[in-house]
Amino acid sequence: NDLKRILAYSTLSQLGYMVMAVGLGGRAEGMYHLGTHAFFKALLFLSAGSVMHATHELNIWKLGGLARSMRWTSLCFLVGALALAGCPGLSGFFSKDEILVLAREHHLGMYVLATITAGLTALYTARVWFVAFTGSSRLSARHGAGGGHHGVHESPPIMLVPLFVLAALSIAGGYLGIPRFLGASHTEFHWDVAATSIAAALTGLTLAWLIYKRQAVSAQQVVQALALPSSFFQRRYWIDEIYSWYVATVQQKLIAGLCAWVERVVIIGAAVNGTAWLTRGAGLLLRRCQTGRVQTYVFVFLIGGAGLLTIVLIR
Repeated sequence: NDLKRILAYSTLSQLGYMVMAVGLGGRAEGMYHLGTHAFFKALLFLSAGSVMHATHELNIWKLGGLARSMRWTSLCFLVGALALAGCPGLSGFFSKDEILVLAREHHLGMYVLATITAGLTALYTARVWFVAFTGSSRLSARHGAGGGHHGVHESPPIMLVPLFVLAALSIAGGYLGIPRFLGASHTEFHWDVAATSIAAALTGLTLAWLIYKRQAVSAQQVVQALALPSSFFQRRYWIDEIYSWYVATVQQKLIAGLCAWVERVVIIGAAVNGTAWLTRGAGLLLRRCQTGRVQTYVFVFLIGGAGLLTIVLIR
């Protein structure tokens, strides 16, 4: 429910688009979406900062009605949200469709997953807008009498001007010819992919409008209808469980166990202790030879000489 945390999570989904594009061989398409994403995501984060400056609150369920008291901030946030959702005419629509075209031609499963993700992005982005910027204010009394919006004021021009610049780039970024400049292989417009992505975005926006604005549909009903996908998403694709199993089984038992055995047996046992034992054994042997007695040295010398003489005679 934290506004900035929601935007941070949405960055991960857009990063997924970029990584998918690079994985499918579309480096130019990934860079194109990286550029447009910089415009509208910076716009959303700075708009969230403007909201925090005016309300000192980021919980979207404690806001509401900001479109009346913060018109310019709310308008800029709306532009960034629509660009993030991939609405037609905005920069996110063009760059995201470039990746969708690439996915459709190389991997149908990734194309379907990316299209569904586009609808979910539109859903949670519209959720933020309807909850925080429309309806009645839910701010505490310190922001106005009776929790109204009278105490909330628009941000100063020094904060609004960057929002206007980023809003203009979020709109015009798709028309700058960036993919052709980067050498993308798909610079023509694909109506079928565009229609599918628009339908996914409209589905997400409509569902958010029905749930959070009109309240014609209960969010709990949607969760119950999508019980398996909901649990799948709430458990974060079971990534934590899989990673915990990987750490406990593969890293700790297998890799760490093998490394511990190598360290204990090979490095410490053979290399370190073996060298010490070899040195000690050689020292004990040399102690037997170096007695300091002349008689012993003469005796050994005679035995050696006799041995050499015997070898010569035998040959």
